[in-house]
Amino acid sequence: MILPFHRLYDSADRLVGTTGRGIGPAYRDRTERVGIRFADIAGVLADPEKIKQTISRMNLQLKTVKVERQIHADELTENLQWILDRFGNAIKPTGLMVDMALRNGENVLLEGAQGAMLDIDQGTYPFVTSSVVGRANASHGAGIHPGHITECFGITKAYCTRVGNGPFPTELSLEEGPGQHMAQVGHEYGTTTGRPRRTGWLDIVALKEADRTSGYTGLVVTKLDVLGGLDEIHICVGYELDGKPITYFPTLAEDAERCIPVYETHPGFPAMSDEEWIAIAERSRSEGTGFAAMPDAVRNIVDRIEQLSDIPVVCVGVGPDRRASVARMDGPFDIEWGEASL
Repeated sequence: MILPFHRLYDSADRLVGTTGRGIGPAYRDRTERVGIRFADIAGVLADPEKIKQTISRMNLQLKTVKVERQIHADELTENLQWILDRFGNAIKPTGLMVDMALRNGENVLLEGAQGAMLDIDQGTYPFVTSSVVGRANASHGAGIHPGHITECFGITKAYCTRVGNGPFPTELSLEEGPGQHMAQVGHEYGTTTGRPRRTGWLDIVALKEADRTSGYTGLVVTKLDVLGGLDEIHICVGYELDGKPITYFPTLAEDAERCIPVYETHPGFPAMSDEEWIAIAERSRSEGTGFAAMPDAVRNIVDRIEQLSDIPVVCVGVGPDRRASVARMDGPFDIEWGEASL
């Protein structure tokens, strides 16, 4: 569990540019096998010595990062009791429940929430999150074996963004030009921090790196509408590192920082209103035309992303409205849209 202590500790460490939500310190406690799990709450509340040991450890750690605030026994007890009172009935053997659902033939959807390049093992270390974020952790975190996963859809914007520090080969200026356009039109601000996201052109090298570790059966390209109004659209197809061409993402962050992107240039397309994009998306469904309903210049970008990544694009997002999505004909998202789906 993430407790107030973890947020206090995280807020004192800004090296990596974390969200300050206490995720890293909570993972550290788990690795050190001293963290409190939901299943542990009742036992900890019944053991005053455990409470004493826990706050002693917490306060020592806060001292190391020069946080003067201390955690007291009654505070920790109140926090744990609050969680137990509100969520105690929801603490269940979820792995067994998901496994049973699958054995009964039910469909289960697992969703990740972090970018692949933030993976603790395969990402831009040390500028990463505190967990494995790909396909492997989806099944492991749910308490089921990876063989249960039959489809894995990668989600990518039509351009790149990053919050916080770390290498970003295709980064653009937020002060002017396409980078500013992406940030403003795409409303690119961190979900948890509110910080402006760094923006850049779509990076096929990074996308293929994500595919290598997760094995996507399909790709969903979102926010393609944001690129509307740009004269040209660039796609990064490789890098130059110290004067040598490479087609892989370097292991070392300092090497990735020196990478110079190699771009393909494609014609842009006019900006359209949300209503115009929704009309295109609805026509694609009503007429059964799929991607063919989109303007040629837009469809060409989608086709090129598919060719370069070698991942079939199964759906395209063209606006913030739920109706603003265009699915590939006969693909996994080509379904009937009734009132229930809206």
